[in-house]
Amino acid sequence: MIDATDRFAGVSASDDAPAVIARLDLDVALAQLPEEYRAPVVLRDVAGCDYAEIGSILKIPPGTVRSRIARGRARLAQAMGVGNHDEAAERRTRRGNQP
Repeated sequence: MIDATDRFAGVSASDDAPAVIARLDLDVALAQLPEEYRAPVVLRDVAGCDYAEIGSILKIPPGTVRSRIARGRARLAQAMGVGNHDEAAERRTRRGNQP
């Protein structure tokens, strides 16, 4: 049996700090998402559910699942300040308009 002291030997609290901070940032960003985007994103990216399963759980069609995940991820990226988020492109996509 491995003692907890042995398991964490040589690991300082600061070694995990970046991962903990990233997770806290993600949690804050997820909390800011509207429920219609948060639930599909969490079910897919955190719980690992497939699209059909998410549709069944949320009682929405698979195409809606895919679009909500895409929009939710885009909003997460924007909230976390990562990626190339283009707000105008998201609006066009929502309305079905081309550039």
